[in-house]
Amino acid sequence: MKIEIHDILDFLIGFLLALFLIFGFYLILTTIIYYKTHSSVFLTHTEFYNGMMRILCGVTLIFTTIYAKLKKGMGLGKEIEIREVSEKEAEKMIINYLKKHKGAWISEIVTKLKIEPEVVAKVLRKMKKEKKVK
Repeated sequence: MKIEIHDILDFLIGFLLALFLIFGFYLILTTIIYYKTHSSVFLTHTEFYNGMMRILCGVTLIFTTIYAKLKKGMGLGKEIEIREVSEKEAEKMIINYLKKHKGAWISEIVTKLKIEPEVVAKVLRKMKKEKKVK
């Protein structure tokens, strides 16, 4: 099974958000400690914590917005109309598509040819057994 680009994006965005949140909480704690020991400006823990949480939420919103725009730009968030096609027809369509686009992903074939994913997977398994594709 191939890893698709949206799987990589999901992982990277999740990983970056987790790192950012961990780092953000670390900054909150160290800044609170610093202000309590070195500053003449007195904020309560609640005021400071609420301000830092607003910043963290804003940055998280920015990350998720960028992610959504990336998915939309790559066509990952679009709905497509799937047509019912027999396996024989699907095989012909897939062969023609693969002649033009070597090394295509299953999701790409489904999106471009508008064939049900199950049919595409079944036809590709059959073609692999018959050694028509690798």
